[in-house]
Amino acid sequence: MELRQALAIFAQYRVLFIATLLVPSLLVIFHGTTRPVSYEGVMTFVVTRTSDATLANDANASVSDGLPDYDAFYQVSTDEKVADSLVTWLGTPSVVQTILAGGAQTLQIDQLENYFTVQKQAPQIVSVRYEVSTQEQSRAIAESLVAQADRLSVVLSPVSDSVAAYVFVPEDVVVRQVMYPWYLMLFTALVVGFGSAVLAVLLRHYLR
Repeated sequence: MELRQALAIFAQYRVLFIATLLVPSLLVIFHGTTRPVSYEGVMTFVVTRTSDATLANDANASVSDGLPDYDAFYQVSTDEKVADSLVTWLGTPSVVQTILAGGAQTLQIDQLENYFTVQKQAPQIVSVRYEVSTQEQSRAIAESLVAQADRLSVVLSPVSDSVAAYVFVPEDVVVRQVMYPWYLMLFTALVVGFGSAVLAVLLRHYLR
C-alpha cells in the first residue's frame, strides 16, 4: 500500500480515527477531574532504650572484668529485632483495625494487612506510609500509630530489670496531598489512542 492510498483511507475514516484517538484521553481527563483528593502520611519511629535500661547496661559494662565489651554490637542487633517486631505489629489485621477504628469495617483481611506500607529504613528506624482522604484523618491515624507503638513497647518490656527495655520514639507526621502525573498519563493515553485509532481504521477498511 502506497502512502497516498493510506492517507486516503485515513481521510475517508477520519471521524472514526479522531473518535478512537480521543476516547482514552477523555477518559484520563474525566478520571483526573472526578478523582477525590487524597493525602499521604508518613510516620517515622526510632527504636531506643529507656534511660533506666541504659544506666543498667552501663553499670554492667563497668564490671566486665576487663573482657571486651560487646554491648554496642548486641544493642544494634537487638534494636533490629525490635524494629522487625514493630514492622510485623503494624501489619497485623487486629492492630490495623484498631488504628482505623470505624473506617476498617468495610475492609477485607488482606486489605487490612496491606493498608500500611511499613519499612525498616535502618536497624533502628521504621517508617509507615498510608493514604487517606483528609488531613484530619491522617493526623488521627498518626496518633493511633503512636498509641499502638507504645502498646507494643509495653508488650516487649521484660519482667527482669537487668534486660534492656525499648521504646519507639515518633517523629512528627508528614502529610502531603497526593499529586498524580497527569501529563504522563495523558501522553500515554494519546499513544494508546493513536495505536487504537490506526488499528480501528485498518480493520474498518478491510472488513467493509
